[in-house]
Amino acid sequence: MGPYSQLKLPFPRPDRFAVIQMDPVEMVQQLNLDDEEAILEAYSLNTKKYLVYLELDLPGPKSPWCRFTVLPVATPLRPDEPSHGIASDMVMPIAPNTRYAKGRTPITANTPFPFDNCFFWIESRMTVRVKIRPEGYDESNAVALSSRKWFALTKAWMVDLERIDAFRDKYETALPPTEASVVSRDTSSHSSLNALLTAPSSGTPSGISVNSGTAAGQHPRPMSVGVSDADPNSCTPDVVASVQALFSLNMFGWEPDSTFKFLPLVNVWFELDSHLTSETIPDPCELKQEEAAIHSIITKALERKAAAVLAAPAPPLSAHTHSEDQEHPISFLPEDTNDIAEQPEDLGAHAPMDIDPEQTLVEL
Repeated sequence: MGPYSQLKLPFPRPDRFAVIQMDPVEMVQQLNLDDEEAILEAYSLNTKKYLVYLELDLPGPKSPWCRFTVLPVATPLRPDEPSHGIASDMVMPIAPNTRYAKGRTPITANTPFPFDNCFFWIESRMTVRVKIRPEGYDESNAVALSSRKWFALTKAWMVDLERIDAFRDKYETALPPTEASVVSRDTSSHSSLNALLTAPSSGTPSGISVNSGTAAGQHPRPMSVGVSDADPNSCTPDVVASVQALFSLNMFGWEPDSTFKFLPLVNVWFELDSHLTSETIPDPCELKQEEAAIHSIITKALERKAAAVLAAPAPPLSAHTHSEDQEHPISFLPEDTNDIAEQPEDLGAHAPMDIDPEQTLVEL
């Protein structure tokens, strides 16, 4: 291990498994709403510790948190989503678990993974805010995946992604022609197979795509290569839309974002088996329920704040009212107009000079 691996950073490195727990009270307090009701509701939330894989970090300058995309780790199979063509067996086992491998090699961490019953779920990516630690994160016990293993996870979804594409094709065929064309344009920009074409190489952030909210095993919108060198008049609408989407991503989270307040703010630990056991790993669906609960609390608090502002009395008028200004209009003339008419006869050094034009020309 090199010196870089021993360096403690104020935010975690990606490509590591971690335990996270949402802090709803601090989420409300950071908004400075002075809303006691929201604080009490946040305190009443019984948040759990969840097992996740940290996929991508986006630290912001002078920010008390760092935005991460995460893949939840689960022990049950994934819930069915028939309307999206997603079945419960669309999971990838994490070694030493081998169930539902379906002929694939389970994902193996760089160091032994402490639980034998865990899966990744397809289409399950989330975004959270990880608290910054000025003293740095201790990652000496972190369980990580190499870039090669992450790519293996991306490739492992091939069969399931083909099943999702087949479902979409079948669904499109069953629709009337006008509706089918709309679905075709939408699903073509989220092709499952294109997710594999945009997988990162070693040293690049994991799962970056033009479509916000995509990741390993999800459907990113394909990016066009060499757009900057192309003739703008020759770009197809899809290419233009992809470029516009890229520039609107706010990739590093530095631009003002009105939605950040709703992203779960979490504490992070890398000592997995110190916080969880194989029997106590919660269902990721419960994390989504917690996220919905704090979203509701914050929304109601903001609504109360807005109502209070609207109900507040109007501020008093300035001491200099419009009527007073009319009584004493602004003027750039002297107050005593007689000063204009009664100019002194002897102006001394400032008296006008008698100029002889002919003499002046001679002198010149």
